[in-house]
Amino acid sequence: YIDNLLQSESYVLKVFREDAQTTNTAFLSFNIRAIDPTILDCSTPESITVTTTEALIDLDLDSAIYNHEIGCDTNDIDGYTDFWYEFTMPVNGNLYVNPSTSYNYNKAAIYDTCGGNLLYCFSENKLIDDLVQGQTYLLRIYRPRTIYPDGNQFAIQAYDRLANDDCSNAEVLPTLTSENTLITFQLAGATVNTEETCTGTSDYVADAWWQVTMPVTGNLFIDTPGGNGIAVYDACNGNQLFCASEASPSFKLIDNLIEGNTYLIRFFNTETTLFGPADFHSMNLRVFERSTNDECVNAEVIPTITTTAQEVTFDTFGSLINFENSCDGLPQEDFVDVWFEFTMPNSTYLNFDSYQYNFFSIYDDCNGNEVACFAGVEQVSGLTPNQDYVLRVFQRQNWEMFHPNKSFDIWGSDTLGIDEQTLENSISIYPNPAKDFLNISVANHHTITSLSCYDLMGRQIFNIPFNKRIDVSYLKSGLYLLKIETLSGIITKKIMVE
Repeated sequence: YIDNLLQSESYVLKVFREDAQTTNTAFLSFNIRAIDPTILDCSTPESITVTTTEALIDLDLDSAIYNHEIGCDTNDIDGYTDFWYEFTMPVNGNLYVNPSTSYNYNKAAIYDTCGGNLLYCFSENKLIDDLVQGQTYLLRIYRPRTIYPDGNQFAIQAYDRLANDDCSNAEVLPTLTSENTLITFQLAGATVNTEETCTGTSDYVADAWWQVTMPVTGNLFIDTPGGNGIAVYDACNGNQLFCASEASPSFKLIDNLIEGNTYLIRFFNTETTLFGPADFHSMNLRVFERSTNDECVNAEVIPTITTTAQEVTFDTFGSLINFENSCDGLPQEDFVDVWFEFTMPNSTYLNFDSYQYNFFSIYDDCNGNEVACFAGVEQVSGLTPNQDYVLRVFQRQNWEMFHPNKSFDIWGSDTLGIDEQTLENSISIYPNPAKDFLNISVANHHTITSLSCYDLMGRQIFNIPFNKRIDVSYLKSGLYLLKIETLSGIITKKIMVE
């Protein structure tokens, strides 16, 4: 672009190349055209309407005139082109501006008036807080000289001020139960401050606050979309009881809260990661009463064990979180556990059938010797008939504990139990090859929890709960891998679709 040429003025254009390229028959032409510019400057800004819905504004890059001028400050000088806009703030609150909807070629600045104070200057997504409803502001979108055609739009949106963006204005939550209470809110309406995310780390943070009174003594469970931070305090400016930053899993379990006590929940996100595909943020809240058997001395008694499998259910959501061993000698981690007591039947083996993320330890007594330690499916030998043992059922305090299979089958036997080959042989798939439907049958007492199908490139085709009849008519002909997840383990079978 050659800018700022005058209408009707004559110019001379010289086209030249190096002598070594004279015989090169390529590129023996050039394109030229004149652009009638629309010059936007501070005194004649384009008026745009800003609302609480995102607007995409087109930039007329063909009309751009580049000048040697200042960007944000005197250290930021380049050949810039400017696009000036005037808008009136529709609400008391925040303004979100993304200078470039594709690539970061554009920069932006906000002024209170033409030739007035520079309020903000930035080159990436920015949340500008505490703007006043009814007040007019100037927005400058500018970019350095570039041949790239991208960056021809910017995004702008207003957000109402969030009422509970400070601990002193925390929103009071209704009484929580063991069922989900869904809270939705727009964090983009919060004031952005330089604050701690979790202890020792600071960033530009937007946060919202809630006050909850515990209806029971036990645990608070918070489920949020991934990438958000959660902190819990015993009071405003009080002790931080829990904090998980944006990088942590979205499931949070806060233990050992006291019935009748009031706590503060802080939901936060950094300014750079605040804007995702969802318009609103949300969290699900539940409370769980303290588990009665989360200590060995309070172990729950398992009824008489026979050669017939009996199901024992458990729940670790109300357990204390302890930093301890899984099996003796293994590194310590955060675990939740519950305890059972049983009498070994007059059998050679004790059999367990459970989900792969449920872990078990058998001890000869509380604070005694560990006899066995395993996960999921196991056949334990060496136990003394008619002797009492304690059983610890535990899970890692991370995403592994948030599954619905909170039970195990237990029974005695005098023969070796089901191995992996037996498990595979107990599951039949037919017809294979299949054309329209695939049938799945399972023998014995195994429970299938989910089915996942993958092509040979490893791409997942589907992941569904167990169904005895699966529609495969929409799949292309070829070989696929079907992963079958059961409470006894996981097997993979090859299927052919005609």
